[in-house]
Amino acid sequence: MLLRREEPLTRAFRLLFIVIIAALAFPPAASAAPTRAITVSFDILAVQEDTSITIRTRDFPARTQFTVLMGQATRKAADGVEAATFDSGAGGAVEATFPIPEQVRGSRIIGVRIESTNGYFAAYNWFFNRTQANLIPDAKIVPSLAFSEVKRNESVTVEAANLPPLALFRVRVGPHYTFYRDYVTAETVQSDASGAVKFTLPLGKNVQDAEYIAVRLDGGGRYVYAAFSNVDGGAYVPPGQLYRYVPCTLLMINPLPALDPRADFDAVWTVQNTSWEAWNSRRFVFKYLGGTAMHKREGRINLPYTVERGWTVDFAVDMLAPETPGWHTTTWGLVNRDNEVICKMSISVFVKEPKPYIAVRLTVIRQNRRQCRYFQKKLRQPPSTPKNRARPPCCGAVINS
Repeated sequence: MLLRREEPLTRAFRLLFIVIIAALAFPPAASAAPTRAITVSFDILAVQEDTSITIRTRDFPARTQFTVLMGQATRKAADGVEAATFDSGAGGAVEATFPIPEQVRGSRIIGVRIESTNGYFAAYNWFFNRTQANLIPDAKIVPSLAFSEVKRNESVTVEAANLPPLALFRVRVGPHYTFYRDYVTAETVQSDASGAVKFTLPLGKNVQDAEYIAVRLDGGGRYVYAAFSNVDGGAYVPPGQLYRYVPCTLLMINPLPALDPRADFDAVWTVQNTSWEAWNSRRFVFKYLGGTAMHKREGRINLPYTVERGWTVDFAVDMLAPETPGWHTTTWGLVNRDNEVICKMSISVFVKEPKPYIAVRLTVIRQNRRQCRYFQKKLRQPPSTPKNRARPPCCGAVINS
């Protein structure tokens, strides 16, 4: 029997043939979809009642097939009715219009779920089933306000433009510099189909004699804010004219209770540097400016560190309450090297009436020496200390009030 020697090249081809056959016989299993899909998002731009909706995607992946489902919003359109399918194309922002399935027509609120066919991506939103347009306003179109026919402390005519169309707006009016503290709400207005509205706004007590009056409209996902001068024939005031330079802001003053006369206390002011420069001890000093002088030491304090713009610092002064009852106020301030007051602050304290005192009179009890020695020996006590109140003290004193 003859054995043939197999060439190495022939053996390699044979092994490659076996690998190919095995690969064809047992193809790799397809990758399973994730247990939880990646969430993407979309906006609903417009609605035609019981007919169609228009959407715009935000962060959809490219070249992916999606299915659009519509159903109950309370269930986030789970098991919804298929409305359409579409391809995301280049991905990102894609606008598309889909019909509203017959099964969900007539519903007040409809949920929309968009899922990729491979199960990797999902998105959800909902809408009111009524005809609506421009639900997502164009960010490039900026709402504006104009003012005319201003009558000081009485009324103003407001004209708004570039608002979301057919939207209701909440109207607020107040003094510009304290708007969010003192505003009042006026009657609601509605924009027309072009996004404009014009109305007359009465001016109430909250804005009487204010230099600038602000008006704010909120609605349709947008807002607009502007101010006008409160004079007869006044008009819109640009923001640059409204800016008021404030070199410092007093954030807090430590609260103080009613004090006894000559009581020791600390006055502490917390101040923020809102100026255009840093405060350092070479150029600034905190000093006493006027009022009741209650400080115990020199009326000037150096800054503890350089206070940069936006930083805060605590100015603390050791003080002593006056003897006179009533209210007392002392004023301090931050002063630069040109003796210009940059920031002024005060603190007031109330001093209580002094406590009443009892006048006493000492009456010396005179006794003869013989009695005194007798009581000393009997009671074995110092001459001026009584044993008890039942017996008279010996050679001592008694207090009569």
